[in-house]
Amino acid sequence: MSAGVDPTGNTSSQWSPDGSRLAWTGSDGGTGQIWTADADGANRIEISSVPGGVVPTTNIGPQWSPDGSRIVWAGFDGATFQVYVADADGANRVEISSVPGGTVPTFNTSPQWSPDGTRIAWGGSDGGTGQIWVANVDGGNRVEVSSVSAGTDPVFNSGPQWSPDGTRIAWSGSIGGVFQIWVADADGANRVEVSSVSPGSDPTGNSRPRWSPDGARLAWNGSSGGTNRIWVADADGTNRAEISSVSAGTDPTANVGVDWRPRTADLALSKVSTPLVEGESATIAVTVTAPSSQRTTTITGIVLPCLSSTDVVVTAGSVSGGVWTIDSLTGSATATVAGVVDSTGACATTVAVTGSYPALTSPVTATIGYACPAGGDPFVDVSVSSFARADVSCIYGLGITTGTSATTYDPGGNVTREQMAAFLARLWRATGNGCPAGGDPFVDVSVSSFARADVSCIYRLGITTGTTATTYDPAGNVTREQMAAFLARLIRALP
Repeated sequence: MSAGVDPTGNTSSQWSPDGSRLAWTGSDGGTGQIWTADADGANRIEISSVPGGVVPTTNIGPQWSPDGSRIVWAGFDGATFQVYVADADGANRVEISSVPGGTVPTFNTSPQWSPDGTRIAWGGSDGGTGQIWVANVDGGNRVEVSSVSAGTDPVFNSGPQWSPDGTRIAWSGSIGGVFQIWVADADGANRVEVSSVSPGSDPTGNSRPRWSPDGARLAWNGSSGGTNRIWVADADGTNRAEISSVSAGTDPTANVGVDWRPRTADLALSKVSTPLVEGESATIAVTVTAPSSQRTTTITGIVLPCLSSTDVVVTAGSVSGGVWTIDSLTGSATATVAGVVDSTGACATTVAVTGSYPALTSPVTATIGYACPAGGDPFVDVSVSSFARADVSCIYGLGITTGTSATTYDPGGNVTREQMAAFLARLWRATGNGCPAGGDPFVDVSVSSFARADVSCIYRLGITTGTTATTYDPAGNVTREQMAAFLARLIRALP
């Protein structure tokens, strides 16, 4: 820093989201401004006082945007307190709380960013009452969310807190001198009072609401019977409980500053290839990440039950009996599970992480396909260099084709719709499925056709509807478009 220009009263510091810079309020000789600097004090700048327009002289409560690109604060402009937003270098400063038309709140404080960084909520006095306001970061679309209907509205509202998903706001607001905790959608709809449940037992001085990490519950400070307690309830006010009072004579009586333990672990799974193939290898990776140090963490369900001869390699901790244990999880750890697929059909597991907060689960389901039978085929007219050489052997081994003769396949020939029906029905049966009972309405398929039953099978499965309501055109060639439809419908029909 440098002598003569350093702020002397510095308060309300806050780290940028990436931890590289600090923002704070500092007095520079009669006025309080918002300052930012690198973590080592370098590159210090004052962002609240800029040339042109009104310069706020008392600036408080800087808050970084979620992406760290901007800062919001409350500033005194000579007559009123307003909410200001500027880039992190002080550029593009705008006053968002005072807008033309309607009621302009004159005392605006406690601005809070929405989780996505597109809106700001704050408490603002509009001439005798204090309300909760929300606006876009440029001041547009300003709405008052705390006042809903005459006679029932809280008249002094403060301390807005966004829900983690950015859809709702909680705050403290008084009716008849009693402060309660309120929740409403960000546009003011669906307002509920969550702190008052039953007469005679309700805390009367409720403040500092805080959302749980999943947005399902609220915790707050509440005064009851001359003592300050910590209360918790669902976001709709149900399941309210006092958590600070445990037993007579040992309970703290002045409880303040409630907060939730933050979400401290995340679970990620690598994509499981689908379908897996019976008899072939498969790999699944499970990664657990904790931004803060955890106690002993246990991860179960990391092995798919359809894998045999599994080998598990972990980057931290140890594995015993399919259970992965990490004594002190910090940062990321990965378990890589490799094995051989030994069954067909569906294969599922649920990976569960316990010991972290909150407990995490992630379901995994893989579809297991079929391996091609070993061996070749008798067809002398399929070149060894053909791109489909192994595929012809595969469908021969599965019984899907027998060729055009005992030793020929006719690889350059067209496929008729009658032959396609046979291919599809045989593939259906090769997967262990039976054809539905019943026939079909097609009068142009001979009862002596080698594919008579196969045409009925794919009709009953919904794979074909024919070329008309009563014809199939068995001798017609299958176009690539029709082939795509046949194959996709067969895949969808598989259980």
